[in-house]
Amino acid sequence: MPKKGTITKVIFDKPERTSSKIVIKSINYTCTCTKKGIKSPDKDDYVKLITTKRFRNIQNTGLLHNTKIAVTENDDIKNIFTGRNLSVLDEILDIIHHYDPEYQDILKYILMSILHLCKITDKHSNSQWPLWIPKSDCVEKNILDVYTRKIKNFYHVIPFMKENYAASKIVESYKLLSPGKCLLMQKGSQFITEEDIPNNGVDLIITDPPYLDQVC
Repeated sequence: MPKKGTITKVIFDKPERTSSKIVIKSINYTCTCTKKGIKSPDKDDYVKLITTKRFRNIQNTGLLHNTKIAVTENDDIKNIFTGRNLSVLDEILDIIHHYDPEYQDILKYILMSILHLCKITDKHSNSQWPLWIPKSDCVEKNILDVYTRKIKNFYHVIPFMKENYAASKIVESYKLLSPGKCLLMQKGSQFITEEDIPNNGVDLIITDPPYLDQVC
């Protein structure tokens, strides 16, 4: 009897960014019969990889031309995602919308944090250009694997956050913060005032310069 497997990643070439023509090199998978397996592609694999279902949540997929961040003329978000992964992202958003509103923001935030891993990427997933994709050895990752791992990691860090962080909006006095605690302010740095910072409350300031055009 045939066994079902779960695709972990697909390696393929995509010579032209705006074309749907690809060449699948290998399909990595796991199943009950083996922890790691590799299969050659068949016709169905090509169809599933490039097919985009009708969106219910994703809109305005066109990109503004900007060569600084590898966006070509008349470019589209569909060019940097496989059809399958873009469809999965849309379905995940649909599922999130059925959750209690209390949890929707955090689920969307976690999803947003993995978008660079959900698009077509290279084997190391380390491109500094979020809208760039390679022409050879492209990688399509299993979004559900990436997303569930991220959710689990977030869940495991909650006890640490409760112990070491205090939200400014629920702390009436900074004196309530015990030694070693961190104050989490949910506001932009441009809105922080002297009144927000307790005396002797800062030991070190680390800044990260903005990426300007790369912010998307």
